Amino acid sequence: MTREGDATQQPDERIAAAYRLARLHALLSPRLLSQELSIDRAEAQRLLDEMETREFVGPVIIAATGARESRVNVVMDVPADDGRIVASTLGARETRRALFRGIAVAMLGVAIYAGIDAIGLGPALVAWFRVGLASRTLAALVIAFVPLIGPGIAWLAEAPFRQAEDLLPYEAMRVRALIWQGSIISLVLFSIVRLLR
Repeated sequence: MTREGDATQQPDERIAAAYRLARLHALLSPRLLSQELSIDRAEAQRLLDEMETREFVGPVIIAATGARESRVNVVMDVPADDGRIVASTLGARETRRALFRGIAVAMLGVAIYAGIDAIGLGPALVAWFRVGLASRTLAALVIAFVPLIGPGIAWLAEAPFRQAEDLLPYEAMRVRALIWQGSIISLVLFSIVRLLR
């Protein structure tokens, strides 16, 4: 079983790990935090008190267990009146940085697509496998769609930087997803148009 944290974590890292648990669970108790974060019950209780101060969880609703309701559960996220999610541990600067990184890496994916297309990897694979004579349709598909591995390579290259993505405000996560979806869809459509001409 994978643990969200361990006893050697710093307090900010524990808050972040506990926030991730709050996003996944409707109720948080000291027992759940102590099991998942490998901390003692007293530390888990202090962590829940800190989370209540930050409005990630509500007050104790089950006195016997110390359980509290999550206010940042993914299913129950409710935007504030001005449209932003209130409970987020990342500031505006980190959010902008994450969005900029998403745009930059999506553009890197497009550049890798163009590079793969420019060096002729698709036609080289067709020639290497001698597909052209057997099936013109398969050859055309390979030539058109092989460059689409470019965005996948870029997405994998960005993976180490996405550790705190679940701490982004909901709107930022949506924008980031739209950036990636837009770049992938545009490249797929471009490949289809190239295939049809």
